[in-house]
Amino acid sequence: MHRRDRILLDKLSHDSLRQGAAPGGATVEFFRHLDDDAVRRHLAGIRATDSKNAVLVVTQGVFSMDSDTPQLPNSWPSAASSAPS
Repeated sequence: MHRRDRILLDKLSHDSLRQGAAPGGATVEFFRHLDDDAVRRHLAGIRATDSKNAVLVVTQGVFSMDSDTPQLPNSWPSAASSAPS
């Protein structure tokens, strides 16, 4: 990741993911826990002003504290459709 790139993290992501995102220099933003609409809004906002730089959306397979899981099939189309052409 580069300085102008963005990383979107679930607000309840494990601290190791937060620490891993920080040193790369990309802007780290958080979205509401397991909220696909929030991810879509973030992506739309980013792409409205930046169509070139990378956006990495990060979540976990299982959030161990609550044992909840993201519905990844619902999330993938949002991320894929925001990719630069």
